[in-house]
Amino acid sequence: MGFSPNYAGDILDRRNHSADIDPNQNCSILITDLPGDTTVKSLFSALASKIAPFDRVYACYVNGPDASRAFTTAAAKVVTLTRSGAEALYNGIASGRFVINDKTAKAVWNRIMVAPQTLPNFDSHVLVIQGHPALANLQTLEQFLGVLGPNFDTECVVTKKIERPFSSESIIEWRFGSYRAQAAAVKRVLGVYLPALKVRFGADPCARS
Repeated sequence: MGFSPNYAGDILDRRNHSADIDPNQNCSILITDLPGDTTVKSLFSALASKIAPFDRVYACYVNGPDASRAFTTAAAKVVTLTRSGAEALYNGIASGRFVINDKTAKAVWNRIMVAPQTLPNFDSHVLVIQGHPALANLQTLEQFLGVLGPNFDTECVVTKKIERPFSSESIIEWRFGSYRAQAAAVKRVLGVYLPALKVRFGADPCARS
């Protein structure tokens, strides 16, 4: 199957297996030589400021250093929606401008290949959640999702409050690490169990206009 010993995903999930596609369709990039303390948050911040715009991000995972194998750097898998987006990401990193904390990252095509994805125009790894402040706040939502799942990584959360004469609402922009297993899954869960909240997809900072 081609899985690395460090792979942290579910190897029984067919969606995590290499796609049976031409390598020229592969949309998965492996970014290596990242600082050991790289997180989803710091990776997305660097991608948005140094490489974007390239494409909407379909999935992103960070693997930290492996002391048992004397690896002191981190690596990340980033999957875009389109091959052209993956090429733009690859070329941006290969140009040498993807530098984080004085470390210049490298890019290779991931051997676990992922086919291009067809999603509605506004779907992304970003959710905009609006509702009563008692529900639409990070602490409440994290506690709720901690019980029902799914597991997720957070890039960042921005909270705003709308004041009206007789009521107020909170708006949370929650940027997850991935679309498929995180933002889309959270949106489904909130739609079923917290229908009082208004939940929609937001703009991906890495996307092309």
